[in-house]
Amino acid sequence: MKCNLFPSLQNIITIFLLLVTSQAISQQTTNTPYSAYGIGSTENVESGIFGGLGSSNISYFDSTVLNYFNPASYSSISKGQPLLSTGTSSRISTFSENGINSNSSNTTLSHFALGFSFANRFGLAFGFKPYSRRGYEFSSNEVIGSDTIKNTYSGSGSTNEAFLGLSSKLVTFNRTDVSFGVNLGYVFGSLRNRRTSQLNDLIAGGIDHKNIDIRGFNTEIALSINHQINEKHSFTLSSVYSPSLKYNAERSTNLFYAADVLDESTYFRLDSTGNIEGNINSTSEINGGINYRFNFKDVAKKSKVRNSELSFHLNYSFTNWKDYKETYNGIDNSNNFYNTSKISFGMQYTPESSFLSSASSSKIFEKIRYRAGFYNYTLPIQQSLNTINDYGVTLGFGIPIQVQKSMSSVNISVGYGQRNNGVSTDFRESYTSINFSLIMAPGNFEKWFVKRKYN
Repeated sequence: MKCNLFPSLQNIITIFLLLVTSQAISQQTTNTPYSAYGIGSTENVESGIFGGLGSSNISYFDSTVLNYFNPASYSSISKGQPLLSTGTSSRISTFSENGINSNSSNTTLSHFALGFSFANRFGLAFGFKPYSRRGYEFSSNEVIGSDTIKNTYSGSGSTNEAFLGLSSKLVTFNRTDVSFGVNLGYVFGSLRNRRTSQLNDLIAGGIDHKNIDIRGFNTEIALSINHQINEKHSFTLSSVYSPSLKYNAERSTNLFYAADVLDESTYFRLDSTGNIEGNINSTSEINGGINYRFNFKDVAKKSKVRNSELSFHLNYSFTNWKDYKETYNGIDNSNNFYNTSKISFGMQYTPESSFLSSASSSKIFEKIRYRAGFYNYTLPIQQSLNTINDYGVTLGFGIPIQVQKSMSSVNISVGYGQRNNGVSTDFRESYTSINFSLIMAPGNFEKWFVKRKYN
């Protein structure tokens, strides 16, 4: 009986369109007040692989992993072994301020992508991933004389990116490979802000609703150098640059009065700006990373010798938020954002790196990839004139699915982090993330782009 975990091309396209459609119409993919600014939270949604390495993704090169964060890596995918990769990311948060706590949770699609190498030196990938997310709700009371006005602020929506990437090994000499890659993406989506005002807890009130539609192209340019020092030691240097580009934007503002703010059928429009066309300049970003790998012989029980590997990943990124600008009718509507930086570190241990060739003799715990890491980065906004830091630790596992010696795998990571400005009484967030990724590949006897001989 033939067992094939890899779907047909027709099924891949169908799944891709369904995921793009469902994600594009989703209402909320994050839940944090920090997403109220600009175009929302723009940090990467973690995958089950890189989430276990402290978000160290730029320098990760592996023939069994589709690294859509670094387009130069596509040409390193095993020849004839296309990789279909997808996953989800969940976050459980606790918000605290002046001793008052609240909880929330959300789950979103982390990515959906297909990648493969061809013609010896080239690699291609295409897919879909979140670009920015907005989701929050909080209230404040304002006392005016004997009256109290309750203002409730909320936001929702997301922008997403469909991308196509190409890479090539430009140079191969003396154990050194130099790879170049480009991702070209199309960003699209809608973001919403809403303020509801009610007097003395009456159900009637006013609603101020703002909506922004965004469309535009995005690009990422990558260069990587992989060098094999000797039989045991090797390293990879990588950099990825995203230039500042101009997106088309359309903004509308509507003001309503409602007999019941929870019942839209009672809304009466008082004022509307209509659709105002404008532009949004995205931020520019530079990422750099190094990956060092050490291969060694490890003696296990019963004198069995394993081909073990230990790798270390160090990444740094800088985002120039001074490039960000929102312009409508020639008027600058930008907020005052601050440049951000991020540093992340991860390590991975594989007891038996040659598990495909030794599948029958290797136990399951020897094939698992064990990952751990940490990260620290700043947000582009300040609180009480203090920088807001996001930092945390991660743990992850990569479990191969060995059907017909394929490169399929299940990857799970968990993390714990905090966001705060260092002032104990100010607003802060503590969160736990759970990330899941699935990589599907054809069996060893079903490789793509392989000329077959028939007798």
